[in-house]
Amino acid sequence: MKPMAKYRTRTWLRMKLPGPLSDLFPKGAGNCGDHEWYRSDWETWRCVHCEAGVTRENPWSPEETALLSLAAIGSLAEGALQRPLTELEVNWLDRLVAEANLATTVAREGTVGTQAQ
Repeated sequence: MKPMAKYRTRTWLRMKLPGPLSDLFPKGAGNCGDHEWYRSDWETWRCVHCEAGVTRENPWSPEETALLSLAAIGSLAEGALQRPLTELEVNWLDRLVAEANLATTVAREGTVGTQAQ
């Protein structure tokens, strides 16, 4: 059996356990060496495994950015079927659409450019 990468067991436990119990297994303080990114806010990406994995530069390829932006748009649209969107959600939607458009253009043209901020 292949050993799990550093901090993967903690991540697995945090995902599987209820909130209060998952707090017993915090992210690793060191560098996991194999970051898997999530967006913690509009300007910051963090690693799911370690505290050291933090960046303000988009770590995703244009294709990943477009795919994940479209998934977020779908999630917001699904919520809009159940209730009106808040002003903040409408702002998120506008930004996600712009970001998906830019990432798709960059991916299609193969150009290197700045991702939407």
